[in-house]
Amino acid sequence: MSFDCPDAADYANVHTLNRAFLLLLRNREPSGQWLAPLPDTLGKRLSLLSLAQMSRLSEAPFLLFSLRERDDQLWDDLLGDGHNRDLFSSEMDGKDEAGRLAAAALGFIWQIAKGNPYSARLICGASVHWCELIAEQTVYQLLVCASTRRDLLQLRCPGDSRLWTKLLQSGVSPDRELRLAAHLTALRTVLQNPPQRSSQTWASAACASRQPVLQVADDCSAGEKQHGK
Repeated sequence: MSFDCPDAADYANVHTLNRAFLLLLRNREPSGQWLAPLPDTLGKRLSLLSLAQMSRLSEAPFLLFSLRERDDQLWDDLLGDGHNRDLFSSEMDGKDEAGRLAAAALGFIWQIAKGNPYSARLICGASVHWCELIAEQTVYQLLVCASTRRDLLQLRCPGDSRLWTKLLQSGVSPDRELRLAAHLTALRTVLQNPPQRSSQTWASAACASRQPVLQVADDCSAGEKQHGK
């Protein structure tokens, strides 16, 4: 099976969305619920990143936040009978930056998923089924979803302390090679969590993408060589 990976423009959007999310984490009011699952030391460090560290961490090739892509019940409810409600009659506060970010991210994923759900999966770690489901909706319907749920935005893999320890150590390093290697390792974890039948294939595909943002090494790992990479 061939994999069409995101291009440089797609990753530029990922980085912009990540930076917006990291800036939101500086606000104690909304960030409390997002950081709560992390150990206090990690949560504090994530909310107190310097601008330079935020810039480096935002370079991760996947969204650092989740749209609850693996919550089937949530999305069944969102895309059920009530999905045709009027966007302009929603109760969302127009100044709610979390809602705006969720809407921007959904619109971005929708655009990619329309062309290739596999590429969208690399960016948000969701199942191919979820990416295809999103692609079937209109962008208007997805904006309504974002405007009617204040709990849609969450931290990516909030219960994985090892993942966030790596991202907040090597993942913000000034050493570019060390930083990108940490980001790639984190991507593999995101694609394999929870384990799925195709997880190893996807991890290999992610390494083989060789997109401009992730020029880590000529060979991602010995594992890829076994898969013909």
